[in-house]
Amino acid sequence: MSALMRQALTGLLVATLLGCGADSMEPAPSTGSKPALVVRVSSGQLSLPVGETLKLNVSVVDASGAPVAGVDTIEWSVDEPGIATVKDGLLTTLAAGTARVTATAYVTRLGQRAEGVAVVEVTGPAGAGRCGDGTCSMSEMCQCLNDCGACSGGPVSLFSSTSPSDPTARTEGRAVAVGVKFRVAQPGRVRALRFFKGTGAQGTNRLALYNPQGQALAQATSRNETLSGWQTVTLSSPVVVMPGTTYVVALHSSTGHVVAAGSFFARPMVQGALRALADGEEGPNGLFQPSTSIRLPTESRGPFNYFVDVVFEPAP
Repeated sequence: MSALMRQALTGLLVATLLGCGADSMEPAPSTGSKPALVVRVSSGQLSLPVGETLKLNVSVVDASGAPVAGVDTIEWSVDEPGIATVKDGLLTTLAAGTARVTATAYVTRLGQRAEGVAVVEVTGPAGAGRCGDGTCSMSEMCQCLNDCGACSGGPVSLFSSTSPSDPTARTEGRAVAVGVKFRVAQPGRVRALRFFKGTGAQGTNRLALYNPQGQALAQATSRNETLSGWQTVTLSSPVVVMPGTTYVVALHSSTGHVVAAGSFFARPMVQGALRALADGEEGPNGLFQPSTSIRLPTESRGPFNYFVDVVFEPAP
C-alpha cells in the first residue's frame, strides 16, 4: 500500500469517529448518589390518656416510598420526659401535655442516618368524660379523681393525673415511713388520704397528715385494698388546712413495700390549689424514714416521689 493510500485511510477513520461523536466514547457519569431516607413513627400524631402504654411502629423508606433494607439500629428519645417516656419503642404516658418522640434510624451500608418524629398529646386519664362538665360532689370523690384527675370547684389531689411509670412495689426489707411535703393556696379541708399501692405489695398500710411541728392531724389504716393502684381512705373528720403552712402526708408500710419515682421534685408540682414543694425549697421533699410505726418522716435519699397524696376540698 502506497503512503498516499495509507494517509487517505487514516483521514477517513478520523472523520468517521468525529461523525459518531467522540463524547460517546467516555464512560457514563456516576449516578451513585445516596438515596434520601424518610423515617415514619406510627401515624406521626398521637393522642393518648395518662397511664397508657403503646408500642410505636417505625418504617424507613426512600424518597419513592419503597422500604429500605438493612436498618441496623433505631435510637429513641423524648423531649419532655416528665410527660412521656420511651424505651425500645415502648411509649408510656405520665402526665398531661405534649411531647415529641424522635426515632433515629442508622443504615450502615449506606452510611446514613435519618430521624422521624411523632407528636404525642397526653390527655387526662382514660374515661375522663364520665365526669360530665368536670364538677363532682364529695360523694363522687373517688370516682371523680380516678376518672377526671381533678374537679373544678370540687376536690383535687396532687397526683391524680400521675401514676408511677414502674408500678412494681420495691421492698426496703424493713418497715418504713415515706411522705410528701405540700402547701395549699387557699383555705380548705383535707377530706381523704391516698397512696399508690405497687404490684406485689404486702403488709399493713397506715396514712397520716402532719403539721410542721410533727403533730399528727389525722391518722387512718387502709382497708379493703385492691391488689394494686390508688387506695383512698376517707377521714371521719376532715382536717382544715391553711395557706402559709407546710404539711406532710405520710405512708407507713409494715413490710417496706413502696413505689418510687426518682428525680421527681426538681420543680414544684401544682394541681389546682395544691402544691408539692420542690426539693430544697424548704429542706428535702420525698421523705423517707425507717420506722416500725407510723411517724413523721424527716430524712431523704433524694427527691423521690413515693406517691402519697391527699384529697383537698377548697373552701367555698
